[in-house]
Amino acid sequence: MSWLCGDIFHLDELFPDQSNQFDCAIDKGTLDALLTKKHDPWNPPQEVVEKMALYMTQVRDVLKPGGLFMHITFAQPHFRRRFLEVEGMEVEVHTLGGADSFEYFCYVGRKV
Repeated sequence: MSWLCGDIFHLDELFPDQSNQFDCAIDKGTLDALLTKKHDPWNPPQEVVEKMALYMTQVRDVLKPGGLFMHITFAQPHFRRRFLEVEGMEVEVHTLGGADSFEYFCYVGRKV
């Protein structure tokens, strides 16, 4: 195993000519951090929408066909799902927790 450090908005520079190489990518906090800018969650600024699309297309491009992207968050589907649904990714939402705890969500995107 090796660890690499790079810019999430430029994964193509970190992995030149090596798209389609990962089986899985896990996000626990990156998307949440990108969305901390104060805004109306129903109508985020265009800058935020564009950054989210760039991040998701970069992640999609480094996944193998059929590869999975997993995003774990408290963000509810009506606020978050639209950012994950980029061309070439099918997204499912799984609700976790519940009855005796807070609900949180696992968004699973599959590269098609």
